[in-house]
Amino acid sequence: MPLKNDKFPPYCITHHDKPMVILNENDAKLLHLINLGWIGNDGYHIIDKGTAMNYYACPKCGYCEAYLVPKELEQIKNT
Repeated sequence: MPLKNDKFPPYCITHHDKPMVILNENDAKLLHLINLGWIGNDGYHIIDKGTAMNYYACPKCGYCEAYLVPKELEQIKNT
């Protein structure tokens, strides 16, 4: 997942000159949450815990990448 000079936004792996756009519905306060869960004999179960992610996509081809939000990244760096 190429970052130029370790800065966002990332660039598409196919279109190296094309910065990817964040998929947050045009609101910087929104993010995607990946929930933890498991599959049991009676279906899917969701745990009340998740990981916040920012998704970026290439506007030319739709290639998509997910990155931890800064707060999540800060938490794992301090472990």
